[in-house]
Amino acid sequence: MKNVNFYVLLITILIAFSSQSEAQQKRTEKCINYQGKPFFPIGFYYYPDSLLNPDDKELDLIVKAGFNTIHIDVKDSANSLPFFDQCQRKGLKIIAQFGDGFGKFGMGDVSALPKYMNHPALLGWSIADDANNGKNNIEHIIERQKIVKSTKPELQTFLSVYQNYEKGISLAPQELLGTGDVLSFEMYPIDSWGQAMEAFTKEEELLETERELDAFQEVNFKKFNKILVAIPQTFTWASYSKDKKARLLEADELRNLTYTGIINGAKGVLNYTFGQKAIVDKDIPNYKMTFTPKLWNEACATAQEINQLKDIYLNGIRSKINLGKDSWLRLAVWEYNKKTYVIISNLHKTASQNLNYRLAISGKITNLFKQRNASLALSGGFLQGVIPAKQVQIYQVD
Repeated sequence: MKNVNFYVLLITILIAFSSQSEAQQKRTEKCINYQGKPFFPIGFYYYPDSLLNPDDKELDLIVKAGFNTIHIDVKDSANSLPFFDQCQRKGLKIIAQFGDGFGKFGMGDVSALPKYMNHPALLGWSIADDANNGKNNIEHIIERQKIVKSTKPELQTFLSVYQNYEKGISLAPQELLGTGDVLSFEMYPIDSWGQAMEAFTKEEELLETERELDAFQEVNFKKFNKILVAIPQTFTWASYSKDKKARLLEADELRNLTYTGIINGAKGVLNYTFGQKAIVDKDIPNYKMTFTPKLWNEACATAQEINQLKDIYLNGIRSKINLGKDSWLRLAVWEYNKKTYVIISNLHKTASQNLNYRLAISGKITNLFKQRNASLALSGGFLQGVIPAKQVQIYQVD
């Protein structure tokens, strides 16, 4: 009888510890603010054909598709206010990166801050791009942060970081967590330097991206709780691929990358990029997303989904569920307004994956987006089904 009581007590302790561990994963992260209200940026790094164009029709296209933010490089601070005015009229917010050093790692200038800091289109100020590339000086980045905060404390600073596999070239992205307000994580796995450095295979592209971001966020939550913005890749550079030929992303790869960011707590998504002429690539000399209708349509459809659920991502309590170190699946749950929202992602590029997980919730499960595939059922508290390769599915339980 004593042995029975001992095992009952042991099982009770283990269940309690398991529940506590899961509860510790629940998070309400900080988010970006615009004029004192939570704001979820969804948009692009954008290189306009000209900042002097008084009526940029591409901006109209971006707004109509459901995007609300662009990140721009400003090389001539004297002549850019009309472009800011245009963005404000059209309903776009700007994350502005000033400087004259594109390709030379000189962006992040704060000298034009007094002229632009009160413009209503300005969402944030970029203090460094590729901030951990080994060519940026961290002390300079920290000094830029101090200048922005001393000039306008409520203005958020942005910088981008990435995982580079070229040994000795750059710092780990985690080393920049102590700098800006918002850290944008570059998610560029397709035909990129990860394979060039033989760090991972093409089959592992989506999986490795999630691992990188998960590791980054683990350090972030333990020490800093900085705001995360995801930067999904929209095209590749031939120079970084093994065969020196660029391959555009497939539509489902872009959607998968986007939701990898959201599953890991991203409070914004800025695709890189809407169009790219700034970096010359012989295989894609003048790439724009609209040149590839399937990819552009997927970006727009995903933006519409995010707009529908952004209040949940901004204000809900997020739990990322650990399905095991060998799983290709990623699962996150949000609790918001007495309802539960579930996102499940398959990071395997060719094979379906089985899910049978006790979710500790009950109710009716509904596919939130009828145009998307839904293959899961909730039975007896177990979430069960088969997720096709590269697919993301989104549900509501009530």
